[in-house]
This record gives sequence, structure tokens and C-alpha cells, in this order.
Amino acid sequence: MRTVVHCPCCEGRAKVQTSTVLSPSLSKHYCACRDPFCGCTFVAHFETVYILSPSGKPNSAVQLPMSARAWAHKQKQAESD
Repeated sequence: MRTVVHCPCCEGRAKVQTSTVLSPSLSKHYCACRDPFCGCTFVAHFETVYILSPSGKPNSAVQLPMSARAWAHKQKQAESD
């Protein structure tokens, strides 16, 4: 599945031209609108903000909170053990 980026000017589809990883949870993407009549180019940041499901291969350098729903599920499992 690919992430769809929308142009902030015309709301059409845009293409990520290049990207740079700034940290394990943040990346910078240089984008261009696909509509030739718009032609907008822009920079977008993609940030991972919380974990929905814990990884089987956690990265100790990344400390992200779990979503409220994932946290409640984890607490419920701990209580039943």
C-alpha cells in the first residue's frame, strides 16, 4: 500500500520526488503536484506519533507512546495473566 500525498493548493494527487530520514520517527519529503496546471511543489514531514501494535523487533532508540486503545488492551492482558 502506498501513501497518497495531496497537494495543499489544488488538493490533487502529488508525487514524492525525494525524501530524507531526519530521525527514526520523522522524514522530510519533497513533493510535486501531478496536475500540470497547478505545478505546486512543497515539502511535507511524515511523523510516527504513537504505536498501534507493539513490534516483535523493537528499536531501543525509538521511544513512542502506545495508543490509548493498545495500552488498554495491554493492561487487560496483564490482568488476565
